[in-house]
Amino acid sequence: MRAEKYLMKWHEDRNHWKFEKTLQIWLIKHMFKSSQVSEETFQIFLEYMSASKGQVFQRIKDVCQNIVQSANQWTEQKEAGLSEEEITLKYPDLQQIHDEKYLRARRLLQSLDDTAIKT
Repeated sequence: MRAEKYLMKWHEDRNHWKFEKTLQIWLIKHMFKSSQVSEETFQIFLEYMSASKGQVFQRIKDVCQNIVQSANQWTEQKEAGLSEEEITLKYPDLQQIHDEKYLRARRLLQSLDDTAIKT
């Protein structure tokens, strides 16, 4: 997998690593899917994104915050006794977030927040 090799090169040999926008876009698009980005690769991706700056950093942070907020809202509504159908009718923009996506979003946010505190 090219994206995995790309991150490994960044992680192990940054002097010879070369930025590739298409691979970064692919990683961002698939970052929440363990079937596409293994746990080991995701761990390096956390470091890679933490080293990012500017628009991509903020974009990833915004996406992750939205996922976490949606998951929290969904859980609150379920705990209040609403069915999935009722939640969907009451909040059409709210989606149920799968655990894997939620956990990866939280990990990314934590990683990005730790970076923001250091700078």
